[in-house]
Formats: sequence, C-alpha cells, structure tokens
Amino acid sequence: MGRLLIERSWLWRRLGIFTSLIVCDIIVLYLAIWGTDSRVNETLANGAFLTMAALVNGYIFGGALDDRNKDKAAVATQAVEQSEPTSTTVKVEQ
Repeated sequence: MGRLLIERSWLWRRLGIFTSLIVCDIIVLYLAIWGTDSRVNETLANGAFLTMAALVNGYIFGGALDDRNKDKAAVATQAVEQSEPTSTTVKVEQ
C-alpha cells in the first residue's frame, strides 16, 4: 500500500513538471519563430529558460533526496524489526 502511494505522488510530480516544461518550450518556440526583438520577449525567453533549469534541477535533486530518505527509512525499519522487544518491568532489589 505504501509503495502505491509513493508511485502515485511521483506520477503527479512528473505530470506537473512535464506540463510546465512543455509550456516553457512552447513559449520559447513561439518567441523564436514569431517573436519580435523586444525587451518583453527577451524577458519572457529568459524567464522560460530559468524556469526550465529550475524544474530540471529540482526534479533531479528532489529525486535524489527522496531516494536518500527512503533508504534511511528502510534502515530504520530494519533496525527496529531486528531489535529486541523492550520491557517495562522494573526490578526492585532490597
């Protein structure tokens, strides 16, 4: 069940990232073909390129951090499963 939720969250992340990249690509393509040489179009193109760079970097490093956290959780779960059960009884010596 937990694995299904993880995959579903990555499905939505991928959808959002790829949709944003496609929109940025359309903006750059439109400006390259039909755009005039103006400061507004230059700013739009720079913004689209910076957005694409930020999305790709976030996607890569976000995935790396997610994998690292999954590994830490797996190690912690394994340590808990292998540990001896604790007792709450108290011995009183006289």
